[in-house]
Amino acid sequence: MTVDSSYLDESGLWRQVITDLEAYEEASCTAMFAYAFARGVRFAWLENPAPFADAAIRAW
Repeated sequence: MTVDSSYLDESGLWRQVITDLEAYEEASCTAMFAYAFARGVRFAWLENPAPFADAAIRAW
């Protein structure tokens, strides 16, 4: 499993529809992604945690 952080906006937020660059930035789903990624990194549930950690930090 990997995370494609190219979908994160410059502000660090994901969009309402992740693959639609015209969709508005969504703070609540960004918070849920950041929390889930950070938890997965913290508890070592992810085989390759670096991209998830980077995405969580950008979203923070």
